[in-house]
Amino acid sequence: MITRFYVTTRGKKLYAKWQTGAIPAFTRIQVGKGTIPDGISPESVTALYDAVKFIPISGESISGSTANIAAQFSNEGVIAAFDWKEIGLFATDPNDGEILYGYGYDLINPTNIPSYATSPVSFIYTMQLAIGNATEITIVVDPATAYATKAELSEALSGKAAVSHAHAQADVTGLTTALAGKVDKVTGKTLSTNDLTDALKTNYDKAHTHALAAHAPADANNYVHPAYSAAAAALVKVGRDALGHMLPGAAVVKADITALGIPAQDTVYVHPNSDATAGTYRSVTVNAQGHVTAGSNPISTIAQGGTGATTADAARVNLGAAAVSHVHTQSDVTGLTTALAGKATAAQGVKADSAVQTAKIGDAVVTKSGTELQFPEYPMTLPASDVSPWAKAATKPSYTKAEVGLGS
Repeated sequence: MITRFYVTTRGKKLYAKWQTGAIPAFTRIQVGKGTIPDGISPESVTALYDAVKFIPISGESISGSTANIAAQFSNEGVIAAFDWKEIGLFATDPNDGEILYGYGYDLINPTNIPSYATSPVSFIYTMQLAIGNATEITIVVDPATAYATKAELSEALSGKAAVSHAHAQADVTGLTTALAGKVDKVTGKTLSTNDLTDALKTNYDKAHTHALAAHAPADANNYVHPAYSAAAAALVKVGRDALGHMLPGAAVVKADITALGIPAQDTVYVHPNSDATAGTYRSVTVNAQGHVTAGSNPISTIAQGGTGATTADAARVNLGAAAVSHVHTQSDVTGLTTALAGKATAAQGVKADSAVQTAKIGDAVVTKSGTELQFPEYPMTLPASDVSPWAKAATKPSYTKAEVGLGS
């Protein structure tokens, strides 16, 4: 329950007006489930952050400089449960009209209010407010919601009897005297004078007791249920006698069963045929009994994860794919044009091949198909100074293996 309550800035201004003669006038109370933001002072609040409902003021009292204001809370009309975190008291300012006079909140242990459908809740919420030197206050009270407090009820009912109570004969003045000499009236009989003396009454009681003992059977007050022959469990008809006892009847026959509307023959359930032709379908229509009534093989679109086509070629086209066998232009191959730049064409290659011919080193000029090729001349002999003297000798010396390091 909310116990932290602050007078707002506007409330403080109104309080100052009360000290100069204005009469406090409280109008209503509002509860909510909102949370005051961090850094916001309760005194600066002008409205609840998440209001749930207004609760009318049901009573007030003044004790010195303190006003006690009572409100009757009920969760009637509350559809969803909520945590009661904030409360506001409204009052009438003679200049500004109705304002939020006080604001209270409890964010740590808020009271959970259930929905009305779950659990109706009703209680009286009381506020104590300082009103200074104001000698009276005005409260706007809805007569339909005005309830007495427990203290008021206790005071009003003090010394009062309960609605249902009893009195002793002595509590009724003159009753004992009025009943003196009176006799009880018996239903069906008229009242007469009391001419049955005590002696006659005693003799009558004795005679009645003797008659019961002498003539009544010993088991007169013991009920004995009539005996019936035991019967095995069976499907039979039953009757009832005048005393409500069950009487066994004849066995139940087939006619008794059919008379109740039950078919005479065995009942075999035959499942109805479907309106759909037997087969395999990608999509079927089912009725309320779960029976398939139609089937189809729709073409799934690309957005549905299909191809939108019934043939492979059409599916390839729809999906933007190339055929297995296909060609490309030179521009389709990235960088091909640049790679071929400066290369000979096929015709140029054939022409170059036809210009190739065999020539000996040293030939001066070779002409082929009108093309003249110039080869450098190569010397046919080498200078003698390039050959060692021993190599020029007509007779060459001979050497053994040992002389050339090959062993003996």
